[in-house]
Amino acid sequence: MQAGRGPPARDATLLGKAAYLRIQTMPRESGWDRTLQAAERAANALQPYAGDLAGRTVLGMLTLLSAFAAAVGHKPGAARA
Repeated sequence: MQAGRGPPARDATLLGKAAYLRIQTMPRESGWDRTLQAAERAANALQPYAGDLAGRTVLGMLTLLSAFAAAVGHKPGAARA
């Protein structure tokens, strides 16, 4: 990896998959706000790799997870974004 550049698309997609699984297994006792923040953070990190089919697929799953967490947490504005 070169300085100032993100990871290659394959690595970014693998990191996105790992983030998705980690977020899915977060304890619900900590609240949906934490889940929403983690999902949004992971989706934002993967956004530059949306041109790749695998990156776009994982980004879609993270986006759905963000919307779900926002809806459950009664944040309708975030769920629509």
